[in-house]
Amino acid sequence: MALFHHHALSIEWLSFSLHKFGEGPVMINYTDNNSIDLQDKMTIKSKPFNMESNFENISYDTGIFWKDEIFEDITEETNTIILLLLLTRKYIHISRSVPKKYKKIWEFGLREIPEWNGFKRLTIKEEDRDMLINMEKIYSDSQSEY
Repeated sequence: MALFHHHALSIEWLSFSLHKFGEGPVMINYTDNNSIDLQDKMTIKSKPFNMESNFENISYDTGIFWKDEIFEDITEETNTIILLLLLTRKYIHISRSVPKKYKKIWEFGLREIPEWNGFKRLTIKEEDRDMLINMEKIYSDSQSEY
């Protein structure tokens, strides 16, 4: 949980940037020529998968996540990629497909860190999906008031 407490402002900025720019934050250049740091890849690959089906945390920005999907000992750039993947997966949990505007970051993650535990949880319980849909609706309604 420390990662998300430490990066609280970053999560808000990422969410704002993704919605504002459509493709993702300007600071991330995820092209076919880029790759994730090799040490970060090894850290991600070596984290054991938790078979527990109940999620451990929830955030409006990133949706449902488990502790084995986040890291404190990887670079800031890779942490940002993980946060974007969590955000993308939230919309996969809600809509059951990868939203078009997040397709590039999702493909980048699949190519660069296919062992990330978050890719093993693309479906969730129906009551958890309903909770995410309700959270999204509440947030959308609160934003339309401004």
